[in-house]
Amino acid sequence: MPSAAEAASDYIRSLIFRGVLRAGDRIPIDQIAEALGVSRQPVREALITMINDDLVVAEPKRGTFVGAVGPETVLEHFELFGALAARSIAHLAATADDAVLARLRAMHAELDVISAAGDVTATSRALLEFQRHVHHLAATPRLSMLLRSMQRFVPGEVYIATVPAGVEINREFRLALLDAVERRDPDAAAAAVQAQMRASGRHFCEELRRRGVFAAPADSPARPPNGTDPT
Repeated sequence: MPSAAEAASDYIRSLIFRGVLRAGDRIPIDQIAEALGVSRQPVREALITMINDDLVVAEPKRGTFVGAVGPETVLEHFELFGALAARSIAHLAATADDAVLARLRAMHAELDVISAAGDVTATSRALLEFQRHVHHLAATPRLSMLLRSMQRFVPGEVYIATVPAGVEINREFRLALLDAVERRDPDAAAAAVQAQMRASGRHFCEELRRRGVFAAPADSPARPPNGTDPT
């Protein structure tokens, strides 16, 4: 279960990437806390992590506002995540035994069944579980912590709901990963995850641009005060 701060972070990120909150909008801390049934503190903690991700900016005595989120920020995230994940997955391909490969195949088959049902929430959770399992098997504690932190940049449910090709992109990666692990080919495994992240970032940016998420405030349609009704 995510902490209250992690849940608040996912919620605010969802509002931004869905275009409910746009560049320049004030983050309505009280409304978000009420919507999530938490105090203001975890919302503030969430905003600190989002400042570090260049998604929001804090202005002294004025509040916290959505930053000028652009494709460069999003693409950089996917590129960096791919580079870090490649280290972990290459190690997995080089060291995995038959039992690990069998478990990965079973999880892949389960994911096919879940994604075919069309439940966005269940699919995003299963994809995240597969990703975390892979990195748990191979990553060092420090690398695992970094990857887990970076996974929160775009909530999985938002990505799957936003990118129609997202499930298929991930499936192609899993097939390439299974093949690389079976052949004990770390270079192929690393290339597979980097290709997945580049494709994911490109498709996600295309959808955000199409939906006007990257539009400047002056170009955006009229919105209610504070930019959102988070109830």
